[in-house]
Amino acid sequence: MSLVPNSSQTGFRLLIIGNSRIARKRILPALSASGRVLSIDMASRHSTRTATQKLNLSGKIFNSYEKALAESQADLVYISLVNSAHATWAKQALNSGRHVIIDKPAVTEYSDAVGLVDLAKQNNRALFEATVFQYHPQIKAIAEEFTKRHLIPTRISALFSFPPLEAGDFRYQSEYGGGALHDLGPYAIHAGTVFFEEQPQKIFCHVNSRASSGIETSFTITALYSMGRSMVGHFGFDTEYQNTINVLGAELCVQGERIFTIPADHENQFVIRHNNVTQTRTIPPSDCFLNFFNRVFDACAHRDYDAWYEHFLADARSLDMLKKSAQKEMDP
Repeated sequence: MSLVPNSSQTGFRLLIIGNSRIARKRILPALSASGRVLSIDMASRHSTRTATQKLNLSGKIFNSYEKALAESQADLVYISLVNSAHATWAKQALNSGRHVIIDKPAVTEYSDAVGLVDLAKQNNRALFEATVFQYHPQIKAIAEEFTKRHLIPTRISALFSFPPLEAGDFRYQSEYGGGALHDLGPYAIHAGTVFFEEQPQKIFCHVNSRASSGIETSFTITALYSMGRSMVGHFGFDTEYQNTINVLGAELCVQGERIFTIPADHENQFVIRHNNVTQTRTIPPSDCFLNFFNRVFDACAHRDYDAWYEHFLADARSLDMLKKSAQKEMDP
């Protein structure tokens, strides 16, 4: 099956594989609000009726991923499954002639990222990882505080940690690609890259805690970049909720909350400290998922895929560096 992508004037038809919580809470509302979606099909081995009934869009419900890929008229597939299933179904979606978006982490092995990018290139289709916090205007606003003073950020400290998950959550199960490194590693990687505008040159990672199953539940990262810049962070699901970032440079520090996951209707505020004078800046509400999807739609409409391929591979490579550093520390 080979579908011809719709233009931005006629809109896009989507298929979501997986009835995940993030699909119900953020993905479906953002797609519905975009004004660029003609229909949304959903494939799930569980009930999807409640997930789609409030949308003012047409679409079909499938109880089989295979049947959905065979029969859906979608030209773009969003994979929202457990981490270990991402590569398998992304491969099948690309082979069916669709563009593909994958929940973070897009892959759990770097070799899978290489294979998927090669396949996307062969089929002339786009491939995206949905690490979306960077598409909120608050990220640009932080960078602007440095730019307007002719400064650059040189140090970053980040903290994204929350209380333990429910006992049956897939993130506690290694066979599903669980663990804090997979779940929160993409945030840790992007915390530096979005402000330093490059991937880390070196990564040091220490696993702080583990579940009874042995899977990691928190980690500390130090990432090093060019020009002596660095990012340190604590990430996990074993503490009280924290979601903060501090971006520092000469004469300037910007502190912000709700960086990595921010509700679409939330008005955020930063604390800016410059030459020992403190002020605040308010950032209006914005939906980072919607902003991300608009970028995706533009790339598909204009067949502008190369930069996305590069980002996909670079992010997977950095996540691989993070995991190898954690493993190296454990080895005798």
